[in-house]
Order: sequence, then structure tokens, then C-alpha cells
Amino acid sequence: MSATPARPGCRVPREPTGPLAEPAALPLVGELGARAEPISPDPPAPGARASHGESWPKKPIGLGTPALLRMLDTCDAIREEDAATAERMGFMARLLIQTTLPHRDPGAQEVWVRRNGDFTLQITPGRTVATGTADSRRLGIPFGTYPRLIMTFLTTEAVRTRSPEIYLGRSFAEFMRRLGLQVAGGPIRRLKDQMLRLIFANIDWAYSNGNTEMGHGLRPIESRHTFWDTAQPERTSLFPSSLTLNLRLHEEILRASIPLDMRVVRELALQRTTMGMDIYPWLSWRQHRLLRSATSRPRAPRCPRGRRAWQHQRLVVGYGHGASVPCRVHNWRRGHFERNAR
Repeated sequence: MSATPARPGCRVPREPTGPLAEPAALPLVGELGARAEPISPDPPAPGARASHGESWPKKPIGLGTPALLRMLDTCDAIREEDAATAERMGFMARLLIQTTLPHRDPGAQEVWVRRNGDFTLQITPGRTVATGTADSRRLGIPFGTYPRLIMTFLTTEAVRTRSPEIYLGRSFAEFMRRLGLQVAGGPIRRLKDQMLRLIFANIDWAYSNGNTEMGHGLRPIESRHTFWDTAQPERTSLFPSSLTLNLRLHEEILRASIPLDMRVVRELALQRTTMGMDIYPWLSWRQHRLLRSATSRPRAPRCPRGRRAWQHQRLVVGYGHGASVPCRVHNWRRGHFERNAR
């Protein structure tokens, strides 16, 4: 029997694409980092620009390839055992789910602003402190996969230890392994640059609804003690390196953090998809709210449906992917499926 030709205007499903990871979990929880295998991402597709290379996967995955088989193994592990049982539970701060970081490099902007309904996130890039060996220089705004991965790591460790001081390791290589990144040929310079941007950035959150206005500004990292040498990442220092979270941010993390499955986060981090790293915590946050409301009320509250739901998600995670300018919701929805089905 001959195949039925596709009607004009019908979209034929595409095969999933993108480099995928081993079934081991992202080592974000203490001693688990020594057992997990490091992430070894595939090189970006030819012709892809560096500033856009972390938006979504470019390289296709053929049927029967080891990458696809590993993805299926990971999916089976997630389906058979939940994150708590598998000791792969992670957390993300609610503030960074309601309003997310830039997907791509905003360039030399003095202030970067993102709005989601009544919530507003404003990031002001910082400057390094002048020392005896280096002058002060202006840093850019944190963007892409690595700031999201670092904040997930810091949030998870803060919840696990209940302390604002986060242990990073005695070498830069150890810190990269705890993040699940490959050291040999890994993104040492990019990771260091994004980490400095995140450390020195000033972040302001604001909420405005009618006559009600609330807000607070902070630097996420209050202090740092690093003794490693990025030129020699395997070199072990005498003292351990650590970061200290802002106390108000630490209190917010302990009060309202969203649980995540770090196996999913590891897959998304390996694919370098910032969109996926924003959508997955947002879906977990929505599910967490619905489950919590269902246990306290006879009936679960109604959630946004149809056009309103897509409009809400476009405002939360759509900036940098056609949502920073007025556009139709169905165009954003179609682009969302295309980007996450590749």
C-alpha cells in the first residue's frame, strides 16, 4: 500500500536531534559527584554562531546511534525510579523561574530588563575590582547555559547543607566535574567568564500590581574564596574554594525552592538548550503549585488554558526567541515545538 501524501500545509514530524548524555546524573549533590561520568558535549554544528550556540541543539541524531540509545536508557531510568528514590533530587530558586536570565548575549547594555506580568527582573553588569596585577574591567550580563547550571548547583547545595557557604572544590577541574562538565577540552574560559559575570552582577526583582509594589535588589554571591588556577585546572590548592550566597537569597531558597530531577537537568545542560533549562523548571513549578493546592482544597484550581497558557509561557521563557517583540501567540507556540523537537 502506497503512503498517503501529506496535505498542503501539514507539518511532517521530524526526528529528534541534539547531542544526548550518558544515563548518569548531573553530580550536584555532594559526594555523588565522584561517581558520575563527566559531560562531553558534541561540537556545535558547522556555521552556527557562538553567541547562538547554546540556544538549542543543532546536530541531528540518527536512529540506532549510541546517543539515542543512551537517551532511551535515561528515559527508562527516569520512568522506573523517581528522583528522590534515585538520589537525584535538585532544586531551583523560584525567583529565577518566574523571571529567567538571557538566552543569548545581550551585548554591551547598561541595564537588561525582563518582564513577566507583574514581575520584573533587572540585571546590571558589574565590574571587577582593580588589583595590583589587573585593572578594573566591565563585565557583561550573564547569559546562556552556564549561569543556569551554576545557579542550579548553588541552590541544590544550599538546600542540602542548609548553609549559605557553598563548597566548590580544591581545583577548577573538581568544580567542573561537580557541574558535570568535561575538563579535557572543556569550556574552561566560557565557564570562568560566565561565573565572573554572575558573581559581580547586581540583580533587582520588583512586583507591581495596582497600589501594591514590592522589590529588592541584591548581588547573588556575597563573597568568594577561590584558590584555583584556570590555566592549570587539575592543580590542587591547599585550601578549598567556596562561594557565599546572599543571605536574603539564601532565605528565599530555603523558603521557596522548586524540586527538580537532576537527570533531566543534565540532559538539557548537555544539549546546551537554554530554552529547555527554562521550560522544565517552569513546568515543575506549575505542577508543584497544582499538587500543593489540590491537597489543601477539595478541587484543584484552574490553570491557564489555550491562548492564555501559551501567552504566559512566552512571557516567562520566550525572550530571545521571538518573544521580545510583539508577536502572535500561535507563532511562538509553533516555534516552541520546532525548537524542542529537533
